[in-house]
Amino acid sequence: MRRFLGSSLVLGALIGAGCVAATSSGGADRPRSSAAASGDLNPARAADRQMRAYGEAHPECRMWSNWEKLCSRTGPDGSIYCNIDPDRPVEPSAPFCADSNRLEPRNWSAAEHRSRARYCVSRRRPAPPLGDTPPDSTLICARYHPERPFNGRRVAALLRPGCDGLSDAETGRPVCVRGGDMQAGIPDCASLAASGYESDRLLVCGRWSGPASCHAYPIQERRPAEEGTPVDERRVYFGVPDPNHKSIHGLACENL
Repeated sequence: MRRFLGSSLVLGALIGAGCVAATSSGGADRPRSSAAASGDLNPARAADRQMRAYGEAHPECRMWSNWEKLCSRTGPDGSIYCNIDPDRPVEPSAPFCADSNRLEPRNWSAAEHRSRARYCVSRRRPAPPLGDTPPDSTLICARYHPERPFNGRRVAALLRPGCDGLSDAETGRPVCVRGGDMQAGIPDCASLAASGYESDRLLVCGRWSGPASCHAYPIQERRPAEEGTPVDERRVYFGVPDPNHKSIHGLACENL
């Protein structure tokens, strides 16, 4: 069930939405088993063992997913912490790196490519390379199904320790805060998540209180980057991306 906020940040009318994600062909995915109800990685589950092994084998990847769970290094001391999307339960596929907007590396396995493209609905050719780099004729995904898991619009799939509030990525307006703010009319994030709330636009972490050594992204910051800061190290996101141009949306540590 999807809910939206009005201008006063009060819960508005209900808009119906299916609880099963649609595949790239428009069909319905099978729901995942109840054994995956926890966001933790359970060593008794093969899919969870595979997710942990992927993270350990790819320390350069800050956020990875098998569409059933989304993991990143946002736990204490950079430990692995995983989310589920309770409103879009699906069976897991092969883990793949969902870090930033990076294109799929050519050394990815066929299973990784297939998994990332699981909810792809539109493809395009990549931009021409610079210099003497040979062109890549492989089509890349230009748009993903809007109702896929971890689409960046459902509060329940974004909540985690360290993020104390979510905001609208376009306006910067708070959508929810931990514990709620009755005076400002801002609901509690946990209560909003339990209601099945889904925004019409991308949500970002507006308040980060996690480890000081870890600055979660995306986080709503509109101040200019420090002079001379390399682009890939800036914690500033001026453009508001279309949530369907990227496979997975979540929180990860940019400096881990």
